[in-house]
Amino acid sequence: MSGTVSKLLSGAVIAIAFFSASSKAATYSNTNDGSYGYFIGFDTVEVGEVFTAPESHLTNFSFFSAHYPDNSHGDVDFIISAWSGVDSVGVPLYSTLLPYNPGQPVSAQNISVTLQRGQQYIAYLSSRGVPSATPGVMLAGNAVTDPLGGQAYVRFFGAAPGNGIPAGWFSASPNTNLSYSMTFTSAVPEPESYVMWLAGLGFICAVRSTGRKLRR
Repeated sequence: MSGTVSKLLSGAVIAIAFFSASSKAATYSNTNDGSYGYFIGFDTVEVGEVFTAPESHLTNFSFFSAHYPDNSHGDVDFIISAWSGVDSVGVPLYSTLLPYNPGQPVSAQNISVTLQRGQQYIAYLSSRGVPSATPGVMLAGNAVTDPLGGQAYVRFFGAAPGNGIPAGWFSASPNTNLSYSMTFTSAVPEPESYVMWLAGLGFICAVRSTGRKLRR
């Protein structure tokens, strides 16, 4: 094997090792300041947090619940959707059933959903269509400015006109957020990309080797 080919292969191995080790995780959180004002009767309401995506690859997301009401156990649908400024947009980007237990985090792990950096999204909890839904939740809150420029929103569905309940999503209260933690990781090349890269490199090496033989 020529020195040039050896250098190319060595460089490829080093590059793969570098990219494989370059995945970095960043966690963004809005901690609880002692307020638990979000007791939701899940037969009529959905509740969530709007946020501006700081990175593109979301891997984990958690809301935090209170110990009260202790009898509210069951499942919730955790959903991430794009946000227009007044409503969630289109088909959910991610949805999964999660257990709700008072005093425990409501956590979605290994989400692996791609968001557009700088765009707004809403992560929310719902019981619509969930057979084993919890009858209610109480989520931790935070009255200070959200680090991702977010806001807590609630939505009443099936509300009768004229009862004083607004339709669609509306702000829970000024400058109030849900307590959350979300983790983003930097993207790394997929294994298939490595295979294609090495195959292309092998082809180049083969062409160079064939060229040398023809010149002899």
